[in-house]
Amino acid sequence: MNNFTLKSLADKVSRHLDVDIRSKRRKRECVYARVIYYKLCKEYTHHTLERIGREVNKDHASVYVGLKQFASMAYYKDNYWKAYMTIKQDLDSDSMSPDYIDNPDTYWKNKYFALKRKIDKLLNEKEVTARD
Repeated sequence: MNNFTLKSLADKVSRHLDVDIRSKRRKRECVYARVIYYKLCKEYTHHTLERIGREVNKDHASVYVGLKQFASMAYYKDNYWKAYMTIKQDLDSDSMSPDYIDNPDTYWKNKYFALKRKIDKLLNEKEVTARD
């Protein structure tokens, strides 16, 4: 198993599908997003159904039913299956560092500023050589 937390998995699914899976809404997109979250939690963590559900304000029975729904959702809802596979590939990729898992926003912010510093350095070097 990986070192993914329930919070990091819930945040990843929420971001990817642009849905708040912790809300009480029963709209289809929220329900299917939670189903994807349940499936990923069972694959990537050792937590109980009760603990998985608690992260998204649901009980263990909702998680159990959601896991049973996953097969039919995957069969009939092609776009949600693709979303599940995309998230799963992201989680399986070797580029997932512990920094990203703990706080993805800070991870990308740090990446952005590091790249910006490199570009500024290259532009300054180019400017100096152009003067010479």
